[in-house]
Amino acid sequence: MVCLNYQTPGLMMDLQEGKFSENGGCGYVLKPMVMKDEIFIPRDDFIGQYTIPFECLQAGYRHIYLLNNEGDPLENATLFVHVAITNRRGGGKAKKRGMSVKKKNSRISSGMKVVGIKSVDDQFKVAIMPLTESIAMRNRLENAMTDWQEDCGLGPAGTIRQGIRLIYSRMVTLSANLGSVGSPPPPSFSLADNNETNELTVPFIIDSDDHGYPTITTHSVLPDQLQRSFNKLKNLISHCTSTLSKAETLLQKIEESIRKLSECHEELSNLCSDCGLKGQKAIRAAENFTWNLRLLKAQLNFMNRSQEEAQDVITQIFDTGGVLGVLSHKLLNRKNGRKFSRVVPDPSRDSVL
Repeated sequence: MVCLNYQTPGLMMDLQEGKFSENGGCGYVLKPMVMKDEIFIPRDDFIGQYTIPFECLQAGYRHIYLLNNEGDPLENATLFVHVAITNRRGGGKAKKRGMSVKKKNSRISSGMKVVGIKSVDDQFKVAIMPLTESIAMRNRLENAMTDWQEDCGLGPAGTIRQGIRLIYSRMVTLSANLGSVGSPPPPSFSLADNNETNELTVPFIIDSDDHGYPTITTHSVLPDQLQRSFNKLKNLISHCTSTLSKAETLLQKIEESIRKLSECHEELSNLCSDCGLKGQKAIRAAENFTWNLRLLKAQLNFMNRSQEEAQDVITQIFDTGGVLGVLSHKLLNRKNGRKFSRVVPDPSRDSVL
């Protein structure tokens, strides 16, 4: 439980009101992570009347009521603002396409600030490499996912399951149209279900490589639109496998840097004195140190989330392949690991899918 002083507006009141607004204005909410930090400084310099959690923001035009020193709304005093999430497609201005944008995106800023103490700055420099690599990896995974969703006609909340089912239905429709005009049907293979062998025409096959990651194989030449969808799906799988193969190493490096820097925090005042930092310079050094350490901890959470998202993509591909009946014989007949089975006899005609 956390006690709050309701007489004085400030950062803690803004966080409390934002979390309760997110929770519907009732019930209990967990203590914000920023308040659990061991080196949390509640009186950081901050200009502004509102601190709103990102999850509570809604894109669009809003009226913000200004408050007086006691936290009460001022009469006829509002700000008309436009909220846009510009790091995702659909928020803010449209993204430009061109070499200048690609060159700009290739330079990733770590956001680290100079503390002014050589030994501490050297430790932060060691953490910059895994930090920038994890940021770049997360951006590539996010962009690949966005490209896949847009190509399939899905919104930002669209899932891999929905996209693969859309491609499956489009390819089944294409196969039926080609068959109606006398074109040869695509190759087929047999699936054993309840000791009965049924010849099923499948538009593509989902298999796994030596490391257990999914691979997708098509049987024939596809229209440009479908081929582009498969290429973007393969690109997404490639980024997921890269994330899963490198995430643990990056997480260990970032965790090790956080551990060493947390130990330095206890001696930060002595280090400032040894380097001749006093007054405002010492305060600024402590603020920059806290900023950098929070940045590393936030990136650690982002990397964990990216790892979970990549694993979820892989799981959805295999699960959807089992539902649609497009898994390879190796996956269907394997003795170890998860068993896949056909859930419905004809997924393309099932309304639930």
